Amino acid sequence: MLIDDSPDKQLSQIREAAIRLLARREHSQQELLRKLLQKGFAAQLCETALADLQAQGYQSDLRFAQMFIRSRAAKFYGPGRITDELRQHQVVSSDSQKAMQEADIDWFELCKDALLRKFRSGTSDDWQVRQKQKRYLWQRGFSEDQIQYALNPD
Repeated sequence: MLIDDSPDKQLSQIREAAIRLLARREHSQQELLRKLLQKGFAAQLCETALADLQAQGYQSDLRFAQMFIRSRAAKFYGPGRITDELRQHQVVSSDSQKAMQEADIDWFELCKDALLRKFRSGTSDDWQVRQKQKRYLWQRGFSEDQIQYALNPD
């Protein structure tokens, strides 16, 4: 979508494209920038338009992080994995930390639920099965304390 119009017209088109993307779901600033650049818009104009959208409250990395945390927790992912994925989305660490603190999620219970969802029989006394369960929960992003809580139901 290379455009030869005036910078004001291009800025308006970039803004409209960004708002269309944001209407579908929240995006991080870097994700929006990447998508707009793929459409052929100029980088400097994209950054200007995104700064304007952020100032007006249309785009917020904090709001994106909150949505992302809720979405990933609903899929039984732990805080470690979610934090890593937010870093991959290039969300500023202060926004991701604030969103994690504001999230009303009991990570210990979520870990237990993830274990029961995958291993319907629950915990096992067999060492190999317990190692498999630990590995599964670790890969989902749960901490050692959360895993121990899930594996020791008493």
